[in-house]
Amino acid sequence: MDYENFWTLVYDVQMKRMLSQSILIGRFDLYRSTSKEVTKHMSSNLRPELKLLGTETIKKVITEAKEVLEELGFYIENRQAIELLQQVGVRIDLEKKRAYLSPDLIDKALESVPSTIPLFNRAGHEVVELGGDNVCFDPGSAALNVLDPETGETRNAVTMDFIHLGRELMRILSSEFIV
Repeated sequence: MDYENFWTLVYDVQMKRMLSQSILIGRFDLYRSTSKEVTKHMSSNLRPELKLLGTETIKKVITEAKEVLEELGFYIENRQAIELLQQVGVRIDLEKKRAYLSPDLIDKALESVPSTIPLFNRAGHEVVELGGDNVCFDPGSAALNVLDPETGETRNAVTMDFIHLGRELMRILSSEFIV
């Protein structure tokens, strides 16, 4: 069974369940949709959503993050990055190697970036799109600490830890199972 037919079957089962529960009003025409429309409807309307923070809390976190970047700034060592930031008017303390971003500059930067970013595999095929409501899991590619499997203690990560992580990921990705 191909992907499109599978989702059509899932959709049919879901629609029958909804009809039997009398909660489907004015959507019977959707039931007669093509399978591509069905797949689009399934992915956009029946996808679970987890919201941990309310809208006001999110706004407060963003406002406070901008305040931190403006008042405390962030540590930066790379000379080229410092020069680029200076070119766009970022205040830099060269002695402390700290950059301080104004809220206006942050807003301007956020407006200029794309809403989604495609990631490609080694063969050049797009495999993940970051952004929107997509959920992506990172297995720890920036892990600064690891739990040592031999001692059970937390320690700084070393190159060999990332090699082991890569091997495990390749093993998982090459297996044919769906969670």
